[in-house]
Amino acid sequence: MKNLIFTLAFCIFVFAVNFSATAQEEKKQSQQTEIEATELPKALFKTLSTEKYSEWNFHKAYKVDLKTQGYYYKIELRKAQETALFKFDKNGNEFKEQEVK
Repeated sequence: MKNLIFTLAFCIFVFAVNFSATAQEEKKQSQQTEIEATELPKALFKTLSTEKYSEWNFHKAYKVDLKTQGYYYKIELRKAQETALFKFDKNGNEFKEQEVK
């Protein structure tokens, strides 16, 4: 029984260390910088002006540098009590994934 508990505790410890290392590696691979709306590319600003985003209000913008893989823009928009993060490339094309808080 003691061996089972020890083995289980050891597995949990290894999992926690591995998870922490993975999260730190992902953070090292990208850098997020908050930018002003005026710093957005014209194509992205045009996309945000379309009917699809007309009910949303601009809140914050970030330029995310992926180091070796280029960069993208993460835009935080708000509508009533809802906040959503949309990701766009420099040409104003939205990434499929979206985070909603």
